[in-house]
Amino acid sequence: MAWALDEARHVLQRVEADLEKERKARAQVEAMAEERARIADEAVSEAEALAAERDLVFAELAEQRRLDDEQAQLLIEAEQVLLLRDAASESAARELADVRAIVEAQSIEIGDLRGQLETAAIERARVEARCRELEGELVRLSEATEALETLEATVIRRT
Repeated sequence: MAWALDEARHVLQRVEADLEKERKARAQVEAMAEERARIADEAVSEAEALAAERDLVFAELAEQRRLDDEQAQLLIEAEQVLLLRDAASESAARELADVRAIVEAQSIEIGDLRGQLETAAIERARVEARCRELEGELVRLSEATEALETLEATVIRRT
């Protein structure tokens, strides 16, 4: 019986040792499970933070796309305004060139008219001088005619 009792004590010690090993293993497993749960909680928190950050980035990207679209539209409008301004400038330049051509033609015509006026003034002065000469000659001829008539009347009276 002592032997059975010793045997039972050995079995009991082995079972207690095994039980102690199981308790330690279980404690380690529980510690590992708690660590994994903590890590999982941290991972979930980090994932939620990343999801929030991702949503923020998506919102910023959407806003950036909206701003890019708005900027593209403004650039299109600016290009249209510039094209209209360029067309207006070209039209004004053509009109200015036409006006300059007209002014140039009129300047040439004015120059020709001034030349004609100067020529006419010179011709008029020449004609006036000639008229004065002729008037002087007419006066002389009239005086000569009177003198001839007087001579003629004198000659006729003496005859």
